[in-house]
Amino acid sequence: MGIFCSVFATCLMLFVVIGYYLKGEEKNVLQRNYLLTQVMTHDIESGYLRGIWPYKILKMVSDTDEILFLWVVKPDGKVFWADEAETMGKVVQDPFLGSEELKTRSGYFQNQEIRLIASPIKIELKEKPWTIFLGVSFKQLRATQKEIIFLSTGLLALITVFISFVAYYFSKRITNPLKMLANDLEIIGKGDLGHRSELKTGDEVEELAESFNRFANDLQAMQLAQRESKEVLEIKVIARTRELQELNKTLEEKVKERTKELQRRLDELERFHRLTVGRELKMIELKKELRAQQDVRQEQQKKV
Repeated sequence: MGIFCSVFATCLMLFVVIGYYLKGEEKNVLQRNYLLTQVMTHDIESGYLRGIWPYKILKMVSDTDEILFLWVVKPDGKVFWADEAETMGKVVQDPFLGSEELKTRSGYFQNQEIRLIASPIKIELKEKPWTIFLGVSFKQLRATQKEIIFLSTGLLALITVFISFVAYYFSKRITNPLKMLANDLEIIGKGDLGHRSELKTGDEVEELAESFNRFANDLQAMQLAQRESKEVLEIKVIARTRELQELNKTLEEKVKERTKELQRRLDELERFHRLTVGRELKMIELKKELRAQQDVRQEQQKKV
């Protein structure tokens, strides 16, 4: 009875581990595509200033298996660029159109479960932003989920049959090793994927422990690959952000230099204006004095 309870606990813990892994994988998929959306948004905004559109990056992202569609939509709803040529020029009506911040929601597209990511593209000041729509498909993730559940169920069924057979003949000999194995699986189920079973019984129980170790190795390798992928994306985002900051700094410096030049010319014009006005005033005063002298002479001539 204790052995079957251990098997049940082992099955439960294994399904908990699988559920935790799949939930984390879904979160990683969304996080990765959030970062991709931000990178594309920055590339489009910076490319617009230089008159260059990042079509290569858009095409590369849209060709990935987990992207169902990728649209760049103008504020009026017209599709400016899409991964499918027939979609270009069509009008999109969506609540996220023209939004000032990144938004996301679950939904269905072509009978597939998706997560829609909408990010604003601020191209022109004082105008509504463009919007980039990214449809993330969970088809591949769900297929992997079913495959893992199927394999796990089969593996657990085999384990149950095997343990039942062994328990029938060698209950006393196998009870303690199985308890140790269940304890190892419980540790792995709590998230410690670096833990390994160290059972050395020289029989089928040791082989079972090695199978679980290989399973844990595969899970750990997947986790490490996800972390590396996330780090690479973060490095790219940081590098792109730094490039945009440098570009912004350069533009600010050019604006400051131009402002100084315009101010200098304005000062010169003001000085010239002041000199011109001063000369005109002096001419007026001289004309008045000349007229006064002429009037005096005329009066003297009349007296003579």
